[in-house]
Amino acid sequence: MKEGLMRGLFAERIGGQNFDRAGGYKMEAIKAAKRRFQAEHPDRVLLDMGIGEPDLPPPDFVIEELCSQAHFSENQGYADNGCPEFREAAARFMQKTFGVTVDPQRELVHCIGAKSALSLLPLCLINPGDLVIATHPGYPIFNTHVEYLGGEIFSLPLLWEQQFLPDLSSIPTDVARKAKVFHVNYPNNPTSAPATSTFFAELIEFARHYDIAIINDAAYACLTEHPLSVLQCPHSKDIAIEIHSMSKTYNMTGWRLGWVCGNADLVSAFSKVKNYSDSGQFLAIQKAAIRALDDGTFSQKMTQRYQQRKQSVAAILRTHGFKIHTSDSGCFLYVRVPEKLRHQEQEIPITSSAALSQWLLEELGIVSVPWEDPEPSIRFSMTFRCISEKEFYEQLADRFEGINFF
Repeated sequence: MKEGLMRGLFAERIGGQNFDRAGGYKMEAIKAAKRRFQAEHPDRVLLDMGIGEPDLPPPDFVIEELCSQAHFSENQGYADNGCPEFREAAARFMQKTFGVTVDPQRELVHCIGAKSALSLLPLCLINPGDLVIATHPGYPIFNTHVEYLGGEIFSLPLLWEQQFLPDLSSIPTDVARKAKVFHVNYPNNPTSAPATSTFFAELIEFARHYDIAIINDAAYACLTEHPLSVLQCPHSKDIAIEIHSMSKTYNMTGWRLGWVCGNADLVSAFSKVKNYSDSGQFLAIQKAAIRALDDGTFSQKMTQRYQQRKQSVAAILRTHGFKIHTSDSGCFLYVRVPEKLRHQEQEIPITSSAALSQWLLEELGIVSVPWEDPEPSIRFSMTFRCISEKEFYEQLADRFEGINFF
């Protein structure tokens, strides 16, 4: 095969012949930028508030259960659509945490993490030309796969002045009538903004009026003082499903486990597509996760930890002029991009969120994640790794010394 010919065979959805120039997953670009910085500055410590992977391990009793379950021969085979014990534990969790009753056999199925579920669900719903209403900024995986399948996205902005809740009245009637799916993500990544019960009720009413399926990515739903589920609303299971994750709630990031629950028909469709896409998560992981789900304290401890970190980091950033969105949910601080900064008696214009994020990395060794649309902002994750939190805050304050943002 001639050099470069293979790229001519690539699908247009990944760029075709222009594969290298088609852009990529944002987090991979950030990881690459970190590697470049560390290669160029091997003696400099990164203050990494970027990717957002939990910095602590799962609870010890969960790890111990995994080690124990891994020895049993009955756990070595294909898991397919999951073991009934995990489905029952997830259903108990939904009842205990949200007061939501789901049938573990018909209305709930496990997934290999929320990311996997979000990539498979479009296969259940989207034909070429179908329309999805999706809030942004947000986690991009569902929307990307909708577009892979020839679907279209109507982006509904989440704005600072609206506390990052969408204005449903701004959706044109022709869009609402055409839309097949309404995709939301609460508590939101990247803003950490929570939904409200009033908003969820309005969303259900809107979607029922126009016969639209609702998908709520609820990966951060339990990292909050006030857990909320869209399935708490009356009639929600007529049209809605919700995706939950063990990654953020129980620090089981690399274990890749979660569940989809809600409308029985859509859960059934997801199960069918999933059977053609994977063979289920390792049963020992599912059985260890049961111990986590039946514990009622770990997610509360993580919530308190992230809230304390938010308060400490926000205090430093505000001192230097940043405008910050704070909430009692999630593990992120969302920061509005200022117009300029003053450093060493120089005023430097800030042209974009990417430019600010790059400057913070290259000049200060601080990792963040930029979001350009709909309003330029950057995200700081409170999952940073450090030997001493006190030392981390001192280094952060030192690196911003003499710098002000306007």
